Amino acid sequence: MPQPFVYYTTAHLLNKESMKKKSNATISNKHTLFSFCLIVLVYSSLGGIALLTDNASLATLAPLSIGIALGLGILIVDQLFLSQYYLESGETQLITRSVIFLLILIPLSIFVLTSSGSLVGMGMMIGLQVGLTAEMLQLRKQPDAFARRFLQHVHHQYSNQEIKLIIFAAVVVVILTHLFVFL
Repeated sequence: MPQPFVYYTTAHLLNKESMKKKSNATISNKHTLFSFCLIVLVYSSLGGIALLTDNASLATLAPLSIGIALGLGILIVDQLFLSQYYLESGETQLITRSVIFLLILIPLSIFVLTSSGSLVGMGMMIGLQVGLTAEMLQLRKQPDAFARRFLQHVHHQYSNQEIKLIIFAAVVVVILTHLFVFL
């Protein structure tokens, strides 16, 4: 059974006790997969309802659904498979959970939504944003785990209020993206 991906420095890798203590404050691979499957199920249900009520066509929903699955798939592949490569190369944080990636995702989403016209690309941006926001919400009550997961390279001790503000901003971005795509 795969163990949860935990972010450690080289010193932590040598200390098995610290690994056991910190593994409780992370998101397991099984929990991540369950969350992402739940997200796909919710979007599929909403798409099915839209089809039944004739508010959308299959030609619109299929590429959007594929894009959402691709966006979530990028996050899953990064956590399950690429994480071993990162550890071997000395990196301790997933690329898709880094501050740089999170900051670049916002203008990239704006570009894809306004200029590309690609439903698959729009779905991919939704999948990435919703997946990352779901992970943030799962760690909202664990400031240390949240900081290790998303803010590892930022040298600042974040309070619960600051973490809630970061999560609020992420939720606002997701809502604005949905409004742009679906209205």
